[in-house]
Amino acid sequence: MKTINMLRKIAVKMIRVLQLRKFLSLGLIITLTFTVSSQINDNEGLFNKNNGQKLSYDEWMKRIPDHYDIFEEQAPLKITFETNFKKLSRDRNKNDYLDALLHFPLDDSLVVKRVIRVKPRGKFRRQYCSRPPLKLNFKKTKFFIKDIESLEKMKMVYDCRRNDVYDQYLLKEFLAYKIYNILSPYSFKVHLLDIDYIDTGKKVKK
Repeated sequence: MKTINMLRKIAVKMIRVLQLRKFLSLGLIITLTFTVSSQINDNEGLFNKNNGQKLSYDEWMKRIPDHYDIFEEQAPLKITFETNFKKLSRDRNKNDYLDALLHFPLDDSLVVKRVIRVKPRGKFRRQYCSRPPLKLNFKKTKFFIKDIESLEKMKMVYDCRRNDVYDQYLLKEFLAYKIYNILSPYSFKVHLLDIDYIDTGKKVKK
């Protein structure tokens, strides 16, 4: 009981700090509630990480895991994210969706690439941060993975500004959510991401 009370006090204190420091940001994902279109373009599908070869649709269906919960793993999830970040930053006050190509690992040798929709979100950080936080919308994307298709939308936030201080703010906010997960089942799940950004709106994209 003492341990629970102590954790509760720590969580409340950290949440108060987060409310005061509204400029904090993090490179993690927070779930809201994801499902679904099976159209597959040439740049979408299942690819071999080593040689970039695209596997057939039938081969893709054979490789689908029975279970794929991104929130179970403790290590940061390595993904690549392609979209017009320049436009997202410039139009941060608009609520228009843009297409984005998401690369995420199926296993150590295979990567899935699917088009999703993204748009700016948030209030204070939307205005203050060098890049606005994003809402990821998977509703019209078919992933063929039940654990992902049970969701519809996710929130993604990253370091508010590019320096070590904001990296630490990011980790502190992440830990605050993890503590809250212990205290209440009615809390956002979070996962750290290791992201390669490809800005299709710039000449030097990566």
